[in-house]
Amino acid sequence: MEGELLVAEAFDAGWNVIEQFQSIDARDQFRDGPPVSFLYGDDFKKISDVMSPQGVAAIVSMEPPAKLTKTAMTWCVVCDSIADPGNLGTIMRSAEAAGASTISLVGNCVDPFSPKVVRASAGAVFHVQMRLADTYEQLVAQEVRLLGLTSHHAIAGKSPSSLYDVATSGRLGLVVGSESHGISQSAPIHEWVTIAHVGRSESLNAAMAATVACMYVAHNREPAR
Repeated sequence: MEGELLVAEAFDAGWNVIEQFQSIDARDQFRDGPPVSFLYGDDFKKISDVMSPQGVAAIVSMEPPAKLTKTAMTWCVVCDSIADPGNLGTIMRSAEAAGASTISLVGNCVDPFSPKVVRASAGAVFHVQMRLADTYEQLVAQEVRLLGLTSHHAIAGKSPSSLYDVATSGRLGLVVGSESHGISQSAPIHEWVTIAHVGRSESLNAAMAATVACMYVAHNREPAR
C-alpha cells in the first residue's frame, strides 16, 4: 500500500508492517521499527500504481478474517458480489464511520485488499473487521437478521418496506447487492427495504445506498464501539 495517510493508518491500527519504502526526495515519514528502503524518485514510481506518488509505501501483512460470533457481532454490512473497487472501499468507510462491527463479503466481491479498494476506504480497511468468502447460511446460523437493500417496487409479489420504517435493533445484517444485478431474490433475506427518493434516477448506486442505510442504522441504535 502507499500514501502517507494509509501507511499511518496501518501503523495506528496495529497491523504488521513488514517493510517501508520512501523516496529520497520526500520528507522523512517513516516509523521506527520495520526496515526502511530509500528509493530514487524514478525507482519509486516503478512500485507505485498512482500518477503522482507521495513517496511513501509499505508492505503490510493482511489480517486474518474476523470470526463471526454472537458476542463479537452487533450489526454488520454484508457486501454481495460488489465488483467496483471504489464502491467497496466507500462502503467500508461508511460502515466503519457508522460503527458496524463487521463487514461480510458474500459471493464474488472484488479483492478488499487491492490498492484501489484500500485507497477508497481512506484507511477504514484497517479499522473494521472483515469476513472473507462468507455465506448467507453462516450469517443466518448466527441469528443475523438480514435487511436487503433493493430498488425494485415488488419482490415475490410484495412491496419492500421503507428503510425508515423498519426495526434496526438486535443482530442485524445490512445487505448491499452487486452494482449490476443487486441481491438475488433467492437469498434468505428476512426483510426487503428500499430508500425512497425523488428525481429521475431509478436508484442510488451501491456505495451511496449503503452510506445512507449505514448512517440511518447508526442513528437508531447504540454505536458498536
